[in-house]
This record gives sequence, C-alpha cells and structure tokens, in this order.
Amino acid sequence: MNILSGILGSCLTVAALSLSIVVKVNAAPDVDAVERSIVRVVIGGHGTGWVVSPGVVATNWHVAEGQTSYDIIPAGTTDVYRGTLRWIGDSERDIALIDVPGLPLEPFTIHTGDPRRGSQSYTVGFPGLGDDLTGRANTNVSVYGGTIALVVENSAGIKIVQHTNIVNAGNSGGPLLDNCGRVLGLTTWGVENQQYQADFIWASVHVSELARQMDSLGISYQNDTDACVDAAAGTFDTSALDSQLSTQSQALSQQEAALSQQEAAISQQAAVLSEQSKALEQFTRQMYIYGSAGAVLLALTLALALRRPRQQIVQAISNVSRKITGFNPEQYTDRPAGRPVAVKSGLALSGTVAGKNINLPFDVKALAREAHGISVGRQLDLVDYCLEDPTVSRRHLRLSLNKDVIEVEDLNSSGGTFLNGKQLLPFRKSAVKVGDRLKLGNVELWVSQL
Repeated sequence: MNILSGILGSCLTVAALSLSIVVKVNAAPDVDAVERSIVRVVIGGHGTGWVVSPGVVATNWHVAEGQTSYDIIPAGTTDVYRGTLRWIGDSERDIALIDVPGLPLEPFTIHTGDPRRGSQSYTVGFPGLGDDLTGRANTNVSVYGGTIALVVENSAGIKIVQHTNIVNAGNSGGPLLDNCGRVLGLTTWGVENQQYQADFIWASVHVSELARQMDSLGISYQNDTDACVDAAAGTFDTSALDSQLSTQSQALSQQEAALSQQEAAISQQAAVLSEQSKALEQFTRQMYIYGSAGAVLLALTLALALRRPRQQIVQAISNVSRKITGFNPEQYTDRPAGRPVAVKSGLALSGTVAGKNINLPFDVKALAREAHGISVGRQLDLVDYCLEDPTVSRRHLRLSLNKDVIEVEDLNSSGGTFLNGKQLLPFRKSAVKVGDRLKLGNVELWVSQL
C-alpha cells in the first residue's frame, strides 16, 4: 500500500506540473486583417456587420429589424452579396444573424471571457457621418480606440460591455475588439445625460450573448479563451488568466477525486484478493492431496484475472431551439398579375428630376451582361444611374432581364417603389412594359420603348 500511495502521489505531482497558461502579446490589432472580415449592411440606410462563421454575418437587432433581405458589401470593395435573415433578437438582446451564401470572407475569432477594466479596445465600422464628410459611401472602415470601462448586466439580465470608444450611427452592429483582434462585443448604442451635461456613455452587447445563441442554432465559431497581453502598457487581461487557472484547478481537483476513488477501489480489491488468496492456498493443499492441484490452480487464477469492475455512464443531452421570425409582408400590396411583354431593344425611363429632363436607357444587351441588373438611386458610387433627389434612397430600385422580359424590383427603399400606383414588395420582381409609370419617392418616371 505504501508503494501504491507513492505512485498516486507522483501522478498528482505530474498533473500539477502539466498545468499551462497561454498568453498572447499584441500592441494593437492589424486593421488591414480586421477589415477583411467587416461588411456594410445596406437597407434603407446602413449598418455594420462582421463575419462570425463562414457565410454568417453578425449585426444588431436594430439594424436588421423589419427586414428579411439585405445587400452585403465587403469592406474595401463595391461587391454586393444578397443576405437573408437567419435569426433576430429584440430591443434588449440587440443581436441578429444574416446568412450570406458565397461570401468569401474569413470569420473573426471571439473571446467570451470578460475583458479587464482599463484594457484597450477598438470599435470598427462605417459611421454615417464619415460618409457625409466625404460625400460618398466609404469602402474602408473607421477605427476608434478607447478603454474598457465596466462589464455588467442590464435590467433585462443581458451582459453588456461599457467602454469609451466612440460610436456613431452606421457603426451599429460592428465589432468591439481587443488588442489581439478578437471580438469582445457588438457595438450597440450611446447615451448622453443632458441634465447633468455628461459626456456620452457607449456600450456593446457582450459577445457571450451571441455565442449562447449560436450554440442553440448549431452554428460553429472560433472562441479563443487565452489572455491577451497589452504590450504597450506592459499588462495583460488577468480575467482570462484567472478563468484558465480556475478551469485547470477544477480539472486537477477532479483528477485528485478520481485517483482517490481508484485508490479506495484498489484497496478493497486488495482485501478481497487477500481473502481469496488464503482460500486458494487452503484449497490448493487439498487438491494436492487428490493429485489434481495444478489444473485447479490454473482455473482459479484465470477466473481471478478476468474479473473487472463494471461502470455505468449516463449522458443527458438537451437541445434548445428558437422560432425564427421575420417581418410581415402583408403591409405591402403586390401589383396585380399582368401578362409580361417581351421587348427586343430595351426600355427607357423618362421624367424630370430637380428641374432637369432625364432619360435612363435600359438596353437589352446591357441588361443581359449584368447578372445583378442595373440599379437606380441617389448614391452615385453605389448605383448605375444616379437621381439627385432627397426622396430617393441611396440604392432604390433595380431593373433586370428575365428571358425577353424586363423586370423591376424595389431594393428595400425608405420611400418605396410604386408601379402604376401600387407599392412593390421589396426584392419581389414585377414585369414592366411600355406606358407603365414608376414612382421613386417624389420622382415619377414613364416607361417608353428604347
């Protein structure tokens, strides 16, 4: 038994020495690398999103609310991908997930541990004021630095991260990053107390809230629990280190308990074997008397060697699912079904904008070359034809070719698209023909033969 105790003690010593703590050293995230996983989420206005899993974009509830389809534009490009709503939270759990098939961007790594108060952090996104400053939709992201102020639960029990990073309209849904470029939360809102003339307080939804929802939906993601060293300040996030130590300490305690149980079981087996050995010795003497002691001893030895304790393992698994809801399309009225009319050369949209006569040609050959169609809106660098009218959305409508029929679809514009007085359902195509009337905000256009 002394030898056995020595062996068990050695095992515990080895287990304790095998504990390892991993930390990462970084002065700031690589903005160019970060930008390759950021997208602009375009609706009537826009918000920011980021890739959390292959083909899955995370953003805010208040960015995605009321819609089911979105135009997704990767940072640094003008490429447009179509996204559809996967899951949406509520005003308290300000999170939404959008499926974007074919999106060729690498996912971020998240960090579900609590960041240390006073540690550095960064918000990344597309602030609307930045677009207004340049007069165009910026393709590159804006980066704001700050510090973590507090990690706390709000009145609804949702975990949030309070920080000093600036948040503007358009940043909503973007990532809150640490020095290692890992996502700590989703940029959400700012509050100003005018009564006391206080500066803004900004907050992000803790990324653990998103991870919990992705677990329930069966969506994979990368979670890095290692500590991140702030090389500039010479400090690191001790909360992650404490979490590692706690986890490994619990594992060591479990190992000690398991070894203690094994030691007790071995002691019991040793006592049983001792009694069996005495009985065997006595039985062997008797067998020798009858001349068959050798065969009997072999049989008993095999029987004892083959005895093993039995264990039962019970595993319980529970799956949680949420009903995915979308917006109510009954608030729109589809155009009454009509017979599509084939056109040979194309159509033109004619009308008056800001006192000027316009004529927008939609040639059949040009439409055939453009897989995504030809778009019309107010933002010059986001559309093919620009209408300088404040009632027209940045990306308002799109015309495309379906065999020999030209079709129009509303791009979820703020003022809607009306065909012959009937409002079109967003992203639902309707055939247009010569003599039809289109209305975009306050702009009326007539369809004629090209």
